[in-house]
Amino acid sequence: MASHPLVPRRVGVADVGRLRAVTRALWELDQHRGGGACLDAAQGALVSARAMLDAPATDAVTADLQAAVGDLHTLVGWSAHDIGRHEDASRHFLAALRLGVACDDRAMVAAALYRIGRVCLHVGQPDDALRAFQLGQMDAQNVGSYADLARLHVSIAWAHALRGQPKRMLDSFARAEHELSLIEPGVAPPWASDFARSGDWDGVRAYSYTILARRPGPDTDDYAGQALTLAEKLTTVPEQGRPARSRVFDEIILAAATLRVGDRDQGMRLADRAITQVEELHSVRAVDRLDDIARAAIHLPAENADSLRDRIDALKTR
Repeated sequence: MASHPLVPRRVGVADVGRLRAVTRALWELDQHRGGGACLDAAQGALVSARAMLDAPATDAVTADLQAAVGDLHTLVGWSAHDIGRHEDASRHFLAALRLGVACDDRAMVAAALYRIGRVCLHVGQPDDALRAFQLGQMDAQNVGSYADLARLHVSIAWAHALRGQPKRMLDSFARAEHELSLIEPGVAPPWASDFARSGDWDGVRAYSYTILARRPGPDTDDYAGQALTLAEKLTTVPEQGRPARSRVFDEIILAAATLRVGDRDQGMRLADRAITQVEELHSVRAVDRLDDIARAAIHLPAENADSLRDRIDALKTR
């Protein structure tokens, strides 16, 4: 493999830098257009990147390369997850985990376990997700990564929402908020600033309330109202670099919550806008999220509800 035409005879710092630059560019494509827009290119880059692992290099460069290849595995896995290939995604996250162990990058191990858990959440396996997140917490604590701990606590809250445990969900959100307060600017990884600024933090909170609002009960309307408040905040503030796919998720939460609180006309307009935005993405996850609009459509006249569901069903078969 070291004789691969795109692999240098000896890997140096500049080669690893170029690999990281390619990965960053592909991450941008994934976040703004969806996993289907970048998966082929990412898989092609991974073939060359894996071949570089067999080329001669200093110990320091080898460790840096292992981390860079692990990042690329993470990207390939996340893109695969985004288009519904969840088993492939988990295999790539496990590859990233192994590379994190090889180069003693415990933050990478924690991040890989976080993403394994996220796949479990998406397919409705909160117990498995919790096990992955709890393992990730140990690695994040070992390296003192407040950003990773915050992200894991937020995801644990999501798992508790799926289990119908709002008190535990709120406790996990409080723990995440504490970890976020400890993040030092310039010390945390680049993604942490977006997470702490609001973005993913409020996005997951809004989605967790959306999950709780699916369950009939005395607090259903309150949960829908909480989701609506958070989604309105997310969709009215400036973008601040928040990825397009994440903003589409916000729009879906907003539409579903608006329908659930009984604002039919506005809910229909928002649902139409959210579905149109999903049509422009290469993301199965986004299509799956539209199920919340389909569920909330019970609050609409039958003709309008059927129209929304027909559009969503068309996206699922495209």
